[in-house]
Amino acid sequence: MRSTLRPRIDGRDLSSQTLQSPYLMICIDFGSSGEGHMFPGVVSAPFANVKLGPDVYSGKTDAYAGYLDSGNITAFSLMHQSGIGGAPKYGVVAQQPVVGKWAEHAGMFSYQFPEDSQANVVVNLSHYLSSSRGLGTEQHYVNGSITIQHDDHHRPSYTGSASYKNGWNLAPDWIIYFCGHFDSPSTNNFSSASGQGPHDFNNRTVGATFSFADRNVTSRVGVSWISIPKACQFVDDEIPTGSTIDDLAAAAKDNWNAQIFSNIKAETKDSEKLGLFYSSLYGMNLMPSNRTGENPLWESSEPYYDDIVTLWDLFRSATPLIQILQPVAYEEQIRSMIDIWRHDGYMPDGRSSNFNGRTQGGSNADNVLADAYVKDVVG
Repeated sequence: MRSTLRPRIDGRDLSSQTLQSPYLMICIDFGSSGEGHMFPGVVSAPFANVKLGPDVYSGKTDAYAGYLDSGNITAFSLMHQSGIGGAPKYGVVAQQPVVGKWAEHAGMFSYQFPEDSQANVVVNLSHYLSSSRGLGTEQHYVNGSITIQHDDHHRPSYTGSASYKNGWNLAPDWIIYFCGHFDSPSTNNFSSASGQGPHDFNNRTVGATFSFADRNVTSRVGVSWISIPKACQFVDDEIPTGSTIDDLAAAAKDNWNAQIFSNIKAETKDSEKLGLFYSSLYGMNLMPSNRTGENPLWESSEPYYDDIVTLWDLFRSATPLIQILQPVAYEEQIRSMIDIWRHDGYMPDGRSSNFNGRTQGGSNADNVLADAYVKDVVG
């Protein structure tokens, strides 16, 4: 499958409806070309865990956020970062082929197969965003397992876990749990129930293949850093049986309007400036990931945020703006950083997969705390 996404901000005339609906101005693939490394897709809410999108492999250029301008789409996976450098991270819990929508801890895949083709869906545990730079920051698949079940209507579901390591923050092994459901009966299933790495891009796939008689197939998948039951609970709560992609898209629009766009107003009618403004505002609120209740390392009543990428780039502008637009989330992030210090021994500067890993030019988390202190922020 070839990569075909292209960024666009056009010069069209704006209707009053467009001016009142900022999400209509968002170019969701803004910054995804060249060296931007922005995640090209719709995310259900600010700081959501799941970012379901394409993973592209070219053999020449690393896909930091999954997407490249040219290459082969190898899968669509539920976990990505946005705007990162150094090396790719995540690109895990993958299916192929697909178009999809998602919630905060779960994603929905929708397949429309041609009438004259075999309808197969591959769930690939050993898929991840690879790196060809040879700098020691590439990710690796470690091991994984998958179990297939069926309900009374022979609709399959699958559960399991997989572990990976490394990435730009040089993280030790981390485990992700998953729980997936298909809403059509399957005609055949095959799985390699477990397997160990390391596997490079061309090596054996660890996962499962599902075959269907229906031409239209949907799949709902939840992910958790804690356990399989939590992953199943997320998908049941956020994308229950009978949900449609239109339902999830409408909920995503409501979330972004309520939490971000209703807090700020742009008065210009210049379509290019509005597109740049709202696309940038959208992009800056994709990270970090709010994983409160999903910390596998310690139990705490404090909020928990991960994928802090990275404070040496954010503390001068993005972090202070979040304090204005989302004061509750800002205070939660401050409390999370302090709680990380309590348990890990130092403040996060470039944290991912629950590992601090990187600092640059000292601890820029100190700058964030100093800014909060002079503004009398009370969490």
